[in-house]
Amino acid sequence: MTDKKEEKDRKRREPLRITVRLSPPLAEKLQDLVESGIYKNLSEVVRKALSDLIKKHYPPPHRSTVTVDLPLSLKKELEKLVEEGEAIDLDDAIRNALREYIEFRVRRYVKASVEEEAKKIAEDEV
Repeated sequence: MTDKKEEKDRKRREPLRITVRLSPPLAEKLQDLVESGIYKNLSEVVRKALSDLIKKHYPPPHRSTVTVDLPLSLKKELEKLVEEGEAIDLDDAIRNALREYIEFRVRRYVKASVEEEAKKIAEDEV
């Protein structure tokens, strides 16, 4: 391997240090997350935010990401399902709820289509 290639490979394995300037209100909110105990430090907050950003823009090829704003009451109901073991986490509870809703809508659509077709057949027989 050449010296330049070895240096490039070494740099890829080392953590990258980035300096970011934040507005005071944004910095305060990030610090609040640390002080609340959700995160250990500001670096952890930023790493999590960047990880979420990467997941949003580079989802697995078999998935598509959708961001949903939920009423607080619905979020609490979904969190209760997680606490009761009905879902692994909030995202899983949302996927399950959406899957059940789609299945319900499809069954309702199929039932209406079958009833409409049966009605047409009955009318044709008369």
